[in-house]
Amino acid sequence: MNQRVKNFFISFLPMLFCFALQLVVSFFMIELFVVFILGSFTGSSFSELMEYILGAFTGQGLNSATLCIYGAASLLITAYWFKRFLKQKKSDFHEPGKPYEVLTEAGNTLKGYSLPRLIFGAVITGISLQIVANFLMAVIAIAFPDSLTLYETVSKAAGMGDNNISVFTLIYLFLGPIAEEITFRGLTFGYARRALPFIGANVVQAVFFGLIHVIPIQGVLAAVMGLVFGYLYGRTRNIWVTVLVHLAFNFSSFALELIPLGEVPATGFFIILLLSMFFAYVGVKLILSSVPVFSKGASADLKRS
Repeated sequence: MNQRVKNFFISFLPMLFCFALQLVVSFFMIELFVVFILGSFTGSSFSELMEYILGAFTGQGLNSATLCIYGAASLLITAYWFKRFLKQKKSDFHEPGKPYEVLTEAGNTLKGYSLPRLIFGAVITGISLQIVANFLMAVIAIAFPDSLTLYETVSKAAGMGDNNISVFTLIYLFLGPIAEEITFRGLTFGYARRALPFIGANVVQAVFFGLIHVIPIQGVLAAVMGLVFGYLYGRTRNIWVTVLVHLAFNFSSFALELIPLGEVPATGFFIILLLSMFFAYVGVKLILSSVPVFSKGASADLKRS
């Protein structure tokens, strides 16, 4: 099989691994909860047992704990996988008339970066993208009302749509973005880049990033955000840059819940949207300007593609 074709199909593996790991962890946690329930049940009738089991399985505890364990396991495995990938000095897809590039020469360290500029840029970008995502979600919800209902139901079950957020959910909000960036920007994009030009590889990882979120409305938003994260990774070749933006994006959703955007008039919300897109652009420029001079050559790949 042609090496380029082989790498294209290998780029599917990180996403398939995530799906498989989710199933394994979910099955393990369900079995664990059943054992715990049977051991702690103090009722005397079958109907009481069924009510006790239903309460345990529909509560946030099981779902948030499952997410936390999945995030930890995914991070450990994909980090090891990514480390091995970076040791494989193989060229990216070569476009005629352009120099060879080696994606594994990525500088995954923040040494030499202008940290204040990088962090400020990541925060601005994350918050701005969150506002844009809320706008897109509102548009999709108008066209497909049931999609928003499903998203809200799943979010609450996972402990992310409630002010009483659990410790497990907080841990996952830290671990999840790191694992996802390694999986999709590091591995999926990395393997796809050996088979496709930058734009093609970026679209592949963004689509897969959307698919792993399963819920349609969340998947569409994830794919759009994935394109931005992939662009940043292509320019900086530093996974920690996209991790910072991803963390800012996730946690800014809690801050935005305190702002009644739904009560803002349509004209005002449209102005906020335009400002958010502008500040997202400013944030990206700040991030790119924070890259140390010795690693800016990595961005040449994107500029030539």
